[in-house]
Amino acid sequence: MAVTFQPQRRFSRHEILANAANSLMQDSVISELTIDSKSVAVEDISREAVHAQQQFRDLEARGLSCYGAWFRMEGKDSPEVFVPLKIPELDDWEASYTKAVSNLSASNLRVDQTSADEGKAAFRNRVVETLDVRAAAPASILGTQHNPVTVDTNRTGDLVVYTKGFFLSTETGFGKSTPAKGLLPAGRYDFGVRVNGVSQFSGTLWSVPHAGNIFVPLP
Repeated sequence: MAVTFQPQRRFSRHEILANAANSLMQDSVISELTIDSKSVAVEDISREAVHAQQQFRDLEARGLSCYGAWFRMEGKDSPEVFVPLKIPELDDWEASYTKAVSNLSASNLRVDQTSADEGKAAFRNRVVETLDVRAAAPASILGTQHNPVTVDTNRTGDLVVYTKGFFLSTETGFGKSTPAKGLLPAGRYDFGVRVNGVSQFSGTLWSVPHAGNIFVPLP
């Protein structure tokens, strides 16, 4: 399904992106959004939003906290933002929740917890920021996997991992350093390395497409 957002009055860019994010916060998958007269592929974000909707409902119903971590935005003196943790297997709640929280707690990130409602609000805000990056990308690569990314680390042979900047995961592999190379849709991401089975991240959300290599000073 594709959704067109054509404002009837002159909205600010933030209002346009916020309305676009709101249209993704539902239980069906959307393939495209029209933002600023540009067709933007969003199926990957939409699938995560469908998962997130169910996750936050389940957290609230079970009286569980929404875990996540704080990240800096790329750039000097940028503010920190909270990214909620994804619970991968919603049909195996207890084991999946326990494992995800344990893996996050073992990382070097600044872990925090909040209510399900506040976690959902943080997810939506991070989606707004992701859409901002994606809608500004060249038309030929909007939302596609055509963004080459190169990540350098302190040594060779490490497994480089990454997380999306709107839904935190500590277990997603990217490639072997150094350098690790791959393709990602336009958006915000953090990168790190697996050390002795534990993911360590840079703590910075990088914009993709990105000019030049991304250097992660780890391990």
